[in-house]
Amino acid sequence: MCTLDSLGVTYPVALVHPFNAPNGLPSQLDRDLGFIRLQRAQPMACEFISVQSIIQGALIAEDFGNPGDFLVIDVIDADMFLRLKGLI
Repeated sequence: MCTLDSLGVTYPVALVHPFNAPNGLPSQLDRDLGFIRLQRAQPMACEFISVQSIIQGALIAEDFGNPGDFLVIDVIDADMFLRLKGLI
């Protein structure tokens, strides 16, 4: 939340970290298990946005076996699962 004390107005904001697909072909293990791997973009690419402008988010988890890599968790809801099936 961002509050402007002079106006007494509060705005819901979020810090967004952009991610990129890694270069090259996915590993055989990623293909076999259906993982979608991401890598964090440059830290300077982060920005604040209004929470009200978010259309859909994605749950990602860090892959501790590969520092800097993250995996998309697509089993949280059917919509995310179906949307990501087209990417694999």
